[in-house]
Amino acid sequence: MQPRPSLCLIPALLLTAPAPQAVAREPLRGPDLSAVANLPRAYHPALHAAIRAFVRERNPNPGCFTVTARYLGQSLAVTFTPGRPLPSDRHLGGGRTSCGRDVTFLVARNGTLIRRTYSR
Repeated sequence: MQPRPSLCLIPALLLTAPAPQAVAREPLRGPDLSAVANLPRAYHPALHAAIRAFVRERNPNPGCFTVTARYLGQSLAVTFTPGRPLPSDRHLGGGRTSCGRDVTFLVARNGTLIRRTYSR
């Protein structure tokens, strides 16, 4: 007959086992949405559609953008504005920075993208 480990030894074995190593990942940063936090629920599909369209833009650093929205009838104009330009960006014009460039999405309340406009 093989000896069985006592039930009181199992917690001791678990305590001596090495803890699994946590993988440290840089958190994914997105645009600052604090300005649109109180948007009425009826416009949430439009906001989500604008964010999906912004993700498809593949900006190099989406975390440096600020989002603002304004109502245009039954649609929502959502503007993604890059943060303060870096000193190396002074020679660039037209709203382009190392973050990307200004882009506005006009989206119907149901989430249908109507128009995309870039700064000049």
